[in-house]
Amino acid sequence: MLRLLQVAPIIASLFLLVTSSYAAAQTPATSFADLRLTSGTRVTVLERTGREITGRVTALSSDTLSLVVDNKPQQMKEADVQRISRQRDSVTNGALWGLGVGGALAAAALTTCDPNCNGGAGRGGAVAFFVAGGVGFGILVDWLIPGRTTVYEAPGGRTSSTAIAPMLTRRGGGLMIGVSF
Repeated sequence: MLRLLQVAPIIASLFLLVTSSYAAAQTPATSFADLRLTSGTRVTVLERTGREITGRVTALSSDTLSLVVDNKPQQMKEADVQRISRQRDSVTNGALWGLGVGGALAAAALTTCDPNCNGGAGRGGAVAFFVAGGVGFGILVDWLIPGRTTVYEAPGGRTSSTAIAPMLTRRGGGLMIGVSF
C-alpha cells in the first residue's frame, strides 16, 4: 500500500499529461482547403452577413461547402462564410479515452503493488480505482467541451482558445488552465 501511495502522484500526473492534450482546444482552419469535415456532419455556419444556418454537410471543396438545410440543398462560397461550428459529440469517446488511459495507469500501478495493496482491496481494487477514475475523468473532460466547436474561422475573425496542462512541484500539483479570446 505504501508503494502505491508513493507512486500515485506520478501516475496521476501522467494521467493529466496524457488527457490534457486531448482536452486542449484545437485551432480552427482558416481556409476550406484545410477544413476537414465528413459528409453527414451537423454544422452551424455563420455567414458574413450575420445569418446563422444549421445543416448537414454533403460535400466540401477548396472553395465551396454544400449542406442540406431543412431537406433543401444549399451551397456556400468560402468568401461568404465567417465561421463554421461543429455540434458537440456524445461523451462516449471521452469515456473510451478514459478507459484506455485508466487501464494503462492500472497496469503501471500493478507493477508497484504487492498482492495486498490498496488498503487490503488487492490488485482488483487498484485496477477498479484507476479504470473507474479514468472513465469518470474522460467523461468529465468531454462534457466540459462546449456545445459547439469552431472548426473554421475566416481570416481576420475573432478566435478564442483554451488549454489545460498539469503542473507538478515537489509538494503537490495542480492544473494550469489558459483561456484567450
